Formats: sequence, structure tokens, C-alpha cells
Amino acid sequence: MVKEDNTQQKILDAARSVFMKKGLAGARMQEIADEAGINKALLHYYFRTKDKLYYAIIEEAFQTILPLVSDVFNSSETLEMKLNRLASKYVDLLEEHRYLPLFVLNELQMNPGRISEFINLKKFLNIPNLKKQVQTEYGLEFINEGMLMHAFINFLSNMIFPFIARPIIQFNLGISDEIYREFLMTRKVLVPRIFISTLKSMNEYAKNIK
Repeated sequence: MVKEDNTQQKILDAARSVFMKKGLAGARMQEIADEAGINKALLHYYFRTKDKLYYAIIEEAFQTILPLVSDVFNSSETLEMKLNRLASKYVDLLEEHRYLPLFVLNELQMNPGRISEFINLKKFLNIPNLKKQVQTEYGLEFINEGMLMHAFINFLSNMIFPFIARPIIQFNLGISDEIYREFLMTRKVLVPRIFISTLKSMNEYAKNIK
């Protein structure tokens, strides 16, 4: 059983690497087999088609990312604690699995319908509870669910973009891996503060136009 599990993981790791370089259309099953160090027949034993293998990679990616959101936002912590924990977990996760942001971005471009099978932000965020918590802890009585979605999308963008743009930023600014990692660690503190600041600005705006 252990050997079988190891073989499947080797295939997934190899497929992820090939798909990242060539996308679904450009990748070949033989390339993936070669990357995994196995024969093509064994590859087909585990995954009959390239589409099924690609789908397994997408599912693996979202099973890594989305439970973090659900776990954090369904906890009994304060909003500040939730945001800090989520930011910290995401930075650590994306630093360890650098392929994830670009892989998901590529999939959004090629097949947005497939992504929708995995993502239900309202389900993972529990927006009504989040709204109540924001109003209770910060007195932001004019915040509505639409504003919360805007703020959370900003939160995700602020977390993910530094990983997507990492090669460009490091190359153009001449930043070493060590310094860039320090920069990413500061995001754990800054991004949650930006989220709260955004909500306060939205609340003030909504109050003034009442």
C-alpha cells in the first residue's frame, strides 16, 4: 500500500511540474511518465487519461487551500486573530508550494467552469457570521455582505500577488531569496491590518452617503 501511495504521489508531483511548464494542451502523458521515472503503462494504470490526471492536480490544490479558510473563519477567535492566523498560514503554504498561485491562475484562464466546482466563497467564509463579528467587534454598523466580499477579495489579492509576481519583482529590484522571504513574512502582519482598514473606510463611506 505504501509503495502504491508513493507511486501515485510521484505521478502527481511529476504531472504538476509538466503541467506548470506546458499547460494541459501542451503536456504529454509520456513526458509525465518520464518525469516520474515510470513507464507509460503504469501511468495509465493510475490515471487513464490526461484530463483525469489534470483534474486530480486541481483537486489537490484546492483541497490544500480552501479548508484553511473554512477552519479559520468557523473558529471562535476574534476577527483579528482569524485574519492573522489565515495570513500566516497562507504565506507559509504558498512559500512551501510555490506552484499553487500560477497553477490556479492558469486554470482560471483555461477552464473557469472547472474552478467553480471547487470554490464557494460564501460557504467557506460564512459571510453572515463574519458581518455580525465585524459589527460587534468594530462597531461597523454600515458594513454589508457585498463590502465584506470586496474586502476579502482584496485580502486574497494582497496575499497571492507577491507570490505570482515574485520572479519579476526579484529580478527587477535585485532582491535575494532571503530578503524576499523577509518581505513575505511582513505580509502576515500587514495584510490583516489592510483588511480592517478597508472595512473601516467602507463603513465611513456608507455612513456618509446615507
